[in-house]
Amino acid sequence: MDERWIVLGFYQDRDDTDVAFKDLRLPHFRRSATIHHGADGVINVSRFGIAESHIARFRSWVVLSETLLVIEVRPRDLDRILDQLRHGPGSPPIVFAFHPKHVYDSSSIEAIRRVNPAPGGSLRIAAGQLAARLHLGNKRSVRRQGLLRRLIASENDLKQVHQALAERARTEQPTSMSAVWLLDNAHNLQEHIDDFRRNLPRR
Repeated sequence: MDERWIVLGFYQDRDDTDVAFKDLRLPHFRRSATIHHGADGVINVSRFGIAESHIARFRSWVVLSETLLVIEVRPRDLDRILDQLRHGPGSPPIVFAFHPKHVYDSSSIEAIRRVNPAPGGSLRIAAGQLAARLHLGNKRSVRRQGLLRRLIASENDLKQVHQALAERARTEQPTSMSAVWLLDNAHNLQEHIDDFRRNLPRR
C-alpha cells in the first residue's frame, strides 16, 4: 500500500479554505482537515479521516486569523493536489508537502527557543565550561570504526538527502542555494566516493 504524503496549505482567508476543502472532498480525497486559529485565539478543527496525531502536530503551526488545510494523499495524486491548491479559486495558499518517511523533529527547535541568550560578559565563561566538559576520543576506537564503513554510511546519508531534495524540487517548494548545489553536483560527489572506495583497505 502506498504511503501517503502530508500536504499543508496555509490560507489567510477562511472562505478560500472552505472552498478548497469542499472541492477536495468531492472527489476521492477523503482524508483531510482544516485548522482555523481565530482572531480571538480559539482554534476550531474540522477533521475527516485525518489522524489526531497530525492535528496535534500541526495546530501549533497556525497563527492568528490563519487557516490550515491538511491533506493525506497518495504519491500518484500528489502533483494533482498541489496543482489544484495553487490554481484554485481565491488567493493561493502557501503549500508544503512532507514525505511520510521523513521525521521532522521540532523538539530541538523548541529547546533553542527556551534558551535565553547569554550576556556578552558571560559568553566567555560559558565557552570555558563547555570546553572543560569535552574530552579527546580514543584513537583506537576511531580506528576500529573503519574508514570504509564510515564512507558507506556517509554515502547512504548523501543519497537520502539527495532523494529528499529532488522530491522537494519536484513539488516546487523553495530550495536553498546549498540544496541546489547538492542536486547539481551529486554525480561529482558519487565519483569521489567511488574513488575512495577503490583505494581504501577492506577493513
